Amino acid sequence: MLHMGDRDLYQLAERVGQGMRAAGWRIATAESCTAGWIAKALTDVPGSSQWFECGYVTYSNAAKMRDLGVLERTLEEHGAVSEATVREMVAGACRKSQAEVAVAVSGIAGPDGGTAGKPVGTVWFALAGPPGEVLCEERRFEGDREQIRRQAVAHALSLVQRLLAHRGAARRLFFALWPEGALRSALAEATLEAVRASGGQPVPVDNLHLTLLFLGGVAERRVAEVADAAHRVRMWHRGITLEMRLDHLEHWPRPRVLCALPDQRPSAAGLLAQALHDQLAADGFSPDIKPFRPHVTVARKVTQPASLRMRPVDWRCNAFALIESRTLESGSVYSVVENYPL
Repeated sequence: MLHMGDRDLYQLAERVGQGMRAAGWRIATAESCTAGWIAKALTDVPGSSQWFECGYVTYSNAAKMRDLGVLERTLEEHGAVSEATVREMVAGACRKSQAEVAVAVSGIAGPDGGTAGKPVGTVWFALAGPPGEVLCEERRFEGDREQIRRQAVAHALSLVQRLLAHRGAARRLFFALWPEGALRSALAEATLEAVRASGGQPVPVDNLHLTLLFLGGVAERRVAEVADAAHRVRMWHRGITLEMRLDHLEHWPRPRVLCALPDQRPSAAGLLAQALHDQLAADGFSPDIKPFRPHVTVARKVTQPASLRMRPVDWRCNAFALIESRTLESGSVYSVVENYPL
């Protein structure tokens, strides 16, 4: 692998793209020593917009903490080139991008910076993908700075290929408040003017929902476990009312979305989201760790909204649902796996 040329990298990336497209997955990268080279290799492939989500270049320790949520304690105790750091890098990339697959790389490309324990050429990799498992590997490459970086890019692409070659059936799942059509229509009408002025694409009315907890890719064999956990949580919350007043809009620049939010955080929905998280974590899953912030995305690919005004909408639900998300060329398609009346 020492003499890895541009053509070799392109062929590796092309095979990754074919596998990602066949799986219906999207990929994100988190790079330190390769400085965006993995993302470049992947996006050199025509049509990569169908399966490449985004790339994070976090060269400094400060960037790793700020952009990917790597803990300062991890960097102090283990160093930037370590299993612990790439594990947190890949977790941050998955969390922020919500891509099904993410790969992270951190290493010492030289010519200086090496130590006896971590010589030049030491590179740590982390790969995350359905069903929520993380693979970490250390490699020691030979050659000059460019050769080490090229080998690191090639190995990262090979790891993704390995995942795709051994992938089992996986489903992208999340829990949500999934309202009746009349409530969706009321919200669409209340935000219509702002959505039109946002420069973005309106979320189809049938897709409007409020996410409680994102699970990511779940192996088919474990979907029944997810449903069983939800049933247990449902029994603990029988009789509660999930209600809130969506009364203002916010533009979130990084994901480029326009969201409708309640002025006050609904306690019942927050308790339900936390209970789902705790139960699934106890059952061995890796649910999203972001703090629950209730919102309904009403537009995507927003540039700069001209208005953040909406008419208040009283959002009331007496059930939550397990939802499957599939990514098609036409956009995201959601289907209800199971409803849980309260």
